[in-house]
Formats: sequence, structure tokens, C-alpha cells
Amino acid sequence: MCKNRWELCAIDMASVCQGFTQVPLYDTLGSEAIEWILSQTELDVIFCENQAIKILIETVNKLANKFLKTIICADDPKELEKNLCKTADITLISVSELITMGNSEAEQNEEPVINPDST
Repeated sequence: MCKNRWELCAIDMASVCQGFTQVPLYDTLGSEAIEWILSQTELDVIFCENQAIKILIETVNKLANKFLKTIICADDPKELEKNLCKTADITLISVSELITMGNSEAEQNEEPVINPDST
């Protein structure tokens, strides 16, 4: 549930590299279609923009089984979105936070040593 933007491409490539299955949720879908997709796929992570968070939380709250655990937001979330996610017990992470987490993880890992003689 995100318009075309660089963050969507970055999340797409990262998901492919990690072998994650992606399920597109278009902003033109109604809440019934989103509810059906969420219940059928058991998605636990969704990438979206701020304006989609309220619809997602309302939809998740209708489900008997709530699989959604994390929302990655392309924008920096506002207090409303943070409160909605907190109330629904869903972790909300902005793309900028995700990038910072990734950079921190990369700094902790040592660079692999490539020995040309070992091939």
C-alpha cells in the first residue's frame, strides 16, 4: 500500500535477496479485499505509507487471527500512527530507522576475507 517511490524499490530488492514472499496490497483495494488477503496470507510484515496505517489497523482488528506484527512505514510516522500501532500491539518502524538498524548491523559484522588462492 505504497505509491512508487525509492523506498518501495529498496524494500522490494531486500525482500528478494532474503527470499521473502511478497504480496502486493494496492491502495485501490477495499477493506474487504485487504481483510481477505491478510487472513489468507497470514502476513506478519507490511510496508506502506502513513495514510494506509489506519486502514490496516482497522482491518487487522476485524480478523480472528492477527498475524501482523510489524509495519514498515515509508514515511516518518506521526503520533496518530504510532498510537494506533501501539494499541494494536504492532511494531511500527520507519524506513529511516530500518536503514539505521541495517547500518549498525553491518558495522558489527566483519568484512569477509577473500583469498584468491582458495578457489
